[in-house]
Amino acid sequence: MGCSSSSFTGVYNINSQNPDKKENETHIYRNLGNKGMDKIYPHDTLQGLMKNLLQKASPKDPVFEERIKDSQGQYTMKTKFTNYGQFRQDFENFGKGLINMDLCKWHQEYRAFNLRFVGIYAKNSYRYFVQDTACIMYNFVSVPIYDTLGEEATIFVFENTLMETLCLTANHIDGMIKLKESGKINSLTNFIVIDDDESWQESFRDRGRNVGINVYKWSEIIENGANGPNSEWVTTSPEDIYCFSYTSGTTGQPKGAMLSHKNMATTIQSAYSLLNVTSKDKHLSYLPLAHVFERIVAMTLLSMGCVVGIFAGNIKKIKEDLMVFKPTIFISVPRLYNRFYDVIKEKISKLTGFKANMANKAVKTKLENLRKNGEVTHWLYDKLVFKKMKAVLGGRVRFMVTGSAPLNKEVADFLKIAMCCSMVEGYGQTEGTGAEFGMKINDTKSGHVGGVMEHNEFKLVDVPEMNYTNKDVREDTNEPAPRGEIWVRGGGIIPGYYKNDAKNMETFTEDGWLKSGDIGMIDPSQKQLVIIDRKKNIFKLSQGEYIAPEKLEGDYKTISGMFRDIYIYGDSLKSCIVCILTVEKENQRPLADMMNVCKDVDDKDLITHPEFFEGLKALFKKKAKEVKFNGLEIPKGFIINETPFEELGLLTTSFKMKRKPIADYFMDRLNEEYKKLY
Repeated sequence: MGCSSSSFTGVYNINSQNPDKKENETHIYRNLGNKGMDKIYPHDTLQGLMKNLLQKASPKDPVFEERIKDSQGQYTMKTKFTNYGQFRQDFENFGKGLINMDLCKWHQEYRAFNLRFVGIYAKNSYRYFVQDTACIMYNFVSVPIYDTLGEEATIFVFENTLMETLCLTANHIDGMIKLKESGKINSLTNFIVIDDDESWQESFRDRGRNVGINVYKWSEIIENGANGPNSEWVTTSPEDIYCFSYTSGTTGQPKGAMLSHKNMATTIQSAYSLLNVTSKDKHLSYLPLAHVFERIVAMTLLSMGCVVGIFAGNIKKIKEDLMVFKPTIFISVPRLYNRFYDVIKEKISKLTGFKANMANKAVKTKLENLRKNGEVTHWLYDKLVFKKMKAVLGGRVRFMVTGSAPLNKEVADFLKIAMCCSMVEGYGQTEGTGAEFGMKINDTKSGHVGGVMEHNEFKLVDVPEMNYTNKDVREDTNEPAPRGEIWVRGGGIIPGYYKNDAKNMETFTEDGWLKSGDIGMIDPSQKQLVIIDRKKNIFKLSQGEYIAPEKLEGDYKTISGMFRDIYIYGDSLKSCIVCILTVEKENQRPLADMMNVCKDVDDKDLITHPEFFEGLKALFKKKAKEVKFNGLEIPKGFIINETPFEELGLLTTSFKMKRKPIADYFMDRLNEEYKKLY
């Protein structure tokens, strides 16, 4: 099923009419036509799915595709394939090597979990998949480390797990040795360096030995596994943990989400009903495998026999990878889709004469056809106008998938007609194994996330403080449109955070519900779920990264006593944050002097002068560096407010900020500021 011209016309979610319904919640909703979380699948572990794949595939069938490097180490436009036979040999040898060399001790420190950890700090690569699959087949727990986790959070991961062994690429060795030298990661005793080029690795052995780290080449683990005792696959149970996924820790210490074999197996098999995929399809793996979104996507498509192309490691050159691999399925996040949208729209805007008229008419016609008839293709305009646009994704994409954060409806619709294919929008959290809701592949309507996956069920719980209730109706039609916090229960819900009972009690109920913190609405037209808000103050940007505003506000407030109020605002459809600052009139000139700007500017013009805002940017950037904020946590825009929030009625009786009322009060100015930034 590719670019369908007939849009989905069914109903997404059915009301189970549960007799235990409470006044402050909806009935429980389930996926149409199945038993929801009671559904039984053929395989109850990820290991079972992998065994099934290996039994069905021929050892000579291709499974991974990579670009070939030239003699200078630069990627060429040519590729090579790895077949199932070689892949199986590699992950078996790696898993056996870990066991033979006793590199990962068993830990039983929390509940009844018996765990042995293997960390990995690298970009997506063939060897990343080898390490991951060895963990699946030999019952290790894969623990990803990634750059944006930050130094403090990385230290916490090692303290939390007492992990001994880390697979990593050469560029991370120096930093990790320095952390070891500082005495902050005492458990770490083994490096496995996974780079292809091993010639430089000898220089690190002495440095590692001096701080108590054994540095191994990848080939040494493989050779040990090949020549040592023949270890059988270690049978896993559904409750065994497959991997950990740590949050970035923006609200304190990071949380180690434990994803079980059952979580992965049920989520993957549930996705089969949404995606009509065959072994002829190809996926390009470039989103970080350290995050659950790419991990669940890649494992789902692998289990369906797809070939996985592995990008060359530079996201800025993703268009080159797309041209080389020509995937049939394209998975991405709003930030990249927005970039494609901006580039294509800009090129159209620069056309003149006949070409401009033709392009504008083509866009208008196809958008009208999409919204009226669900059509994403056109017999004439696809050849004359959209052929080059479609080629941006390699020219063979049958459908796109978006997740991680909401995608603007205008962007989604435009990309459907530009790329001549449908787009599946989904919703999920790490705590729900990354995929809790999804659209049908032939649904061409944008702005919703479809229905709950087969293995889950959900309900909406009232949030009276935000005026969201299960009795809400659509204003235009007066039809029932329940709104509330999304609670999900089922096979995809993780068993909890590692060694963090306080957060577990806050996030999960005793009867198995995951409290998402997101606000949803049941659209009356097809009972689809629409994400409309976020209950908690933490929010996502369009890249899918979380921002904790109170943490930023607390540190930025210390820049100057001349900031009466400071409020960080972000929009999940935007890629940056904006700061609202209350600077009363008497503080404006002193602040300008402190920033050493606007010396010849009249006082009445200070807070509208570009130099004043450049000074603010420099101040905030300096503070961000001092407290080790990442780039996304630095405001790109500023709104200067002269009247304190208290006088505007925007503080509670305990002098806390009323976050949503503040955003509503300044919304016009916020929209204006984002227009300047984009």
